[in-house]
Amino acid sequence: MIEIILMLKLLITTGFLHCPFICGTIVEQLLTLKQVSEKLQISRTSCWRLISERGLRAVKSGGLVRVRESDLASWIEKNSTAGSEMKSGGTQS
Repeated sequence: MIEIILMLKLLITTGFLHCPFICGTIVEQLLTLKQVSEKLQISRTSCWRLISERGLRAVKSGGLVRVRESDLASWIEKNSTAGSEMKSGGTQS
């Protein structure tokens, strides 16, 4: 029974199986780099750059890399700028 539960958790965390509730804990949806790149409309290479250089948090499991939906939302919020900041190239004082 424990082996089945562990296998289900592995399938969920790698994105092969989506189940929001298992074994008494809520498992958050993990996005592939392809999904992240589609959401942000950027290349996969740019996704890697966001992870390695720009602070986007990622989960690595074996050879797989995933991004939590909440981490992506937090990163977008943290890196969003107001229209006036974009035009002036910085924050206004």
